[in-house]
Amino acid sequence: MVLPLPPCDTSRKTPSLFTYADEGDKVMYPVPSFPYWGNTIRKATLNRPIICSNPHILSNSVGNIIEKKIDDKVKLIIINSPHNPFGSLLSKDQALKINEIAKGKGCKVLLDDVYRAFCKKEWIGNYFDMENSIIVDSFSKRFGMPGLRLGFARVPKNEVKYFRASLANNYVGVSMSSVVIADFVLELFLNNKSLNS
Repeated sequence: MVLPLPPCDTSRKTPSLFTYADEGDKVMYPVPSFPYWGNTIRKATLNRPIICSNPHILSNSVGNIIEKKIDDKVKLIIINSPHNPFGSLLSKDQALKINEIAKGKGCKVLLDDVYRAFCKKEWIGNYFDMENSIIVDSFSKRFGMPGLRLGFARVPKNEVKYFRASLANNYVGVSMSSVVIADFVLELFLNNKSLNS
């Protein structure tokens, strides 16, 4: 199920954090990172940064680091590929490893997918179990619609009700015309299956 998302207010939990992590839980994500994730996580739950000092680590060994550092308090692993700011891509082997680690620990993988439109390689999302992952994307980057300041998320169908509740508890004031346009665009792409390629 794909849902339009309003712009994020980093003073509150994102819908993903609100849905999958409680205060006191941990969220793992590579550092350096787009500043948004660190700021949001600090206000919502506990940081569990994965220090990645160069692009090679992100591409080829981040799963190994996660395997060593993960514990039962980790409820969400955030992966950004292509990565911001390095631009590196997660390898297939590392994606499969992260997927297995997450399933084994009972935590979710959030694939921050907003830069996918700039990469012509095979989509890394193919290596994650769709029932154990959340995918966030952006209309401005994915569809070249910079004026439409909305994102969208793909979540497992049985979790939509919880995700919608988190949206209702965190955001107000989304433009109805923006949501109608966003819904129309998503339906076009979902109908011809191109949103998953």
